[in-house]
Amino acid sequence: VEALGSWVGSQLCGVVAWRIDEASPTLCRSILLAVANGHRRRGHGRRLKRELVELARRAGAVAVVSEVHRDNDPMIDLNVSLGATVGRIDGDPDHVLCVIAVQTSG
Repeated sequence: VEALGSWVGSQLCGVVAWRIDEASPTLCRSILLAVANGHRRRGHGRRLKRELVELARRAGAVAVVSEVHRDNDPMIDLNVSLGATVGRIDGDPDHVLCVIAVQTSG
């Protein structure tokens, strides 16, 4: 698992964690995206997710996938605003799968 933080001065405001899927190395699994109270709605989450997509592209991934609770509208909206498609997860009625296609260079 790898992680990246968003800082304001010496204060950690947000973090994103991910891993390249061992079974399917063209997928980057976004495991966590969190922004501290008091720092939300200031672009930290968006910057972190964009950076994750860029890191995934450089690693050769074709998509960044995130499992999101179906009631987490802010996270679903963020993913959609970055181009994600949203679909159901078989056997899991409580979560949706957000998939952001990674633009390859060339």
